[in-house]
Amino acid sequence: SIGATALEAMSCKKPILISVDNELHDKIYHDKIPAMQVINPTDVSNELEILKDAKKRNEVGEKSRDWVLRNHSPDVVIGKLKMIYENIMNDTKIDEIRGKLRTM
Repeated sequence: SIGATALEAMSCKKPILISVDNELHDKIYHDKIPAMQVINPTDVSNELEILKDAKKRNEVGEKSRDWVLRNHSPDVVIGKLKMIYENIMNDTKIDEIRGKLRTM
């Protein structure tokens, strides 16, 4: 999962190693997280080898910051929360709210 520490690192253009549930991620986000996805120690070792390259490290860091701004900036979060609360107040069904979130 993507916790606050990972988001903070990404917003500082730092590449992260993370294990992501892709099915859950796809339900929440429009685009793939630009993190180094790992499952086991071999993956960690391989991804760290890739990150030795400064150009690749900077590229992943830039993409990470852009992703955080697109998905977690205050304006984005406020907009989503406002839409959720307004729809709850109007008795909108949860599946319809989820559909609306996917288009935001």
